Amino acid sequence: MASGADKRGAARMLGFVAGSACALVLISLAIVRTLDAARIATPYVDLAAMRVMLGVLDAIAQRSPLHPETRVAFLSDSTSMHLASGARGLNDRLGSTLARLAPADSHLRVFSFANPGFTQFTQYFLSHRLADAGPDHVVIGFNLASLAESWRTGDRPELAALLPMRFLGEALRLPTYWIGLSTDELLLYTTVAHLGVFETWLALTQQQARCVHAWGSAAEWVQAHSGAPRGLDYLTLHLYQRRQQQLLPGSPERETEWLARWRYAAALAGVGPEHPVLRVLHATLEVFRAHGIPVLVYIVPLNVEHLEALGMLDRTGLGRSIESLRQVVAASGASLLDLHDLLPDAAYSDAGGHLNVDAPLDAPPIVAQRIAQAVLAARARR
Repeated sequence: MASGADKRGAARMLGFVAGSACALVLISLAIVRTLDAARIATPYVDLAAMRVMLGVLDAIAQRSPLHPETRVAFLSDSTSMHLASGARGLNDRLGSTLARLAPADSHLRVFSFANPGFTQFTQYFLSHRLADAGPDHVVIGFNLASLAESWRTGDRPELAALLPMRFLGEALRLPTYWIGLSTDELLLYTTVAHLGVFETWLALTQQQARCVHAWGSAAEWVQAHSGAPRGLDYLTLHLYQRRQQQLLPGSPERETEWLARWRYAAALAGVGPEHPVLRVLHATLEVFRAHGIPVLVYIVPLNVEHLEALGMLDRTGLGRSIESLRQVVAASGASLLDLHDLLPDAAYSDAGGHLNVDAPLDAPPIVAQRIAQAVLAARARR
């Protein structure tokens, strides 16, 4: 039986924990109120994309026997999107292209999971949930830039929370280190999602992002009012120097050789089937094969004309990378559509591989046509 001293000690400990929790809540509320008063907007965070994807998964799973349709899930990165204004990207036009080319009695609908920066790792984290939702066909975009080590820093490890916990053993055998995802983080993210506290996690992440944004704004204000003779010119100079290193002068925006090598060195040198990104792609394709869902992998168009103009286009090395990708795709019974050299330089709006939607060339319909034809051909063979 506990002594009186033990009981008093336990009571003090409970009081301390409760008091600390209350203080933390009050401090958090004060921070949020301060950010609200300062009109600091809530910035976009990666976890917000997870909420969107879960909504799309629900929409795929809700089938109506009165309105049968063929459901195509589309997974890609920002190169399939038009981020500047409106729904004019490949991800938005693929559905209308399929409807135009399909037989009159067919009803096809595209569900887009395209998002800036999504790679084969995000697609893997999503794959089990997507396969359970039961699409009739899956289209996956493969960006050759994702093979570069420089791409690793832009991935979204937190979206491992999409992975159902029963597949942790499978995930632990994959090279998640490539995107900086440690074993304890993988366990943490999946556990948080499994416990049903995702919304709390999202809200906390958003407030953290607001604090970072507010801190940056405060630093700029202090610098601007510090009386220093150059004010914020050092920021302008830094951005100018970075732009000179990454982008060529003039319009349209095109990358320098330095930036092109940063993005495409691995793909141009040639990688083997055991590359970490290709191993994760293979795991994703195996998930869909186990569910009997056909998959088309298309290679995101690459501005080969510009790479050639820079004098760095190694067609032999690039061919090795594409052949390795072809082997991985074929090993899982999927199809590969090679579009890497489909488009001329005029099809690209910027140095990031995003497509023009205006003069001199509206590029997304060209890519959509090729993907739609491949999807319909595959469905006709089934």
